[in-house]
Amino acid sequence: MNKNMKISAISDTNRSASTYAVYGLTECEMLIPAGNARLRIHFSGGSLSALGSVPATFTTRSHIVMRLIEGSPQFRQGRIRKIL
Repeated sequence: MNKNMKISAISDTNRSASTYAVYGLTECEMLIPAGNARLRIHFSGGSLSALGSVPATFTTRSHIVMRLIEGSPQFRQGRIRKIL
């Protein structure tokens, strides 16, 4: 059983990461519907200056989280955008 756990942990690190952004905000938390529950996603690292803005971002390697974000109303409305 420990072998299986090690293999799944290694395969998670080999997955490609996806980064999502919320433009116009420096930090933000969004609630993404997940069946009867909600997933709280924290976007951070954004900045605003006289030269322009950097969006708040969230990066994940989890395909489940990617699928939930990309199926969310916020993503379909363009509030959340995939950048990488």
